[in-house]
Amino acid sequence: MQTPPTISPMPDAVSSYDWANEFRAFTTFHWVVLVVCFGSMIALCIVGKRLLRQDFLDRGDREARFRKVLAWSILITQGFI
Repeated sequence: MQTPPTISPMPDAVSSYDWANEFRAFTTFHWVVLVVCFGSMIALCIVGKRLLRQDFLDRGDREARFRKVLAWSILITQGFI
């Protein structure tokens, strides 16, 4: 008589998941990445808006320098990745 196959609540594909080498949608790591990305975007928008408001009052170029530093940091970071 043949024994029925056992059904594991955690399939082998999920239990052997290595988040450092493989990205999968809707995992905890995926949600952490989304929160970090959205948080960064919101923080950068707030900083840019404040610098723009200060530039209007002070006649400075802080916001323009902030944009240039941010753009170069993105380019350099993406170049290393």
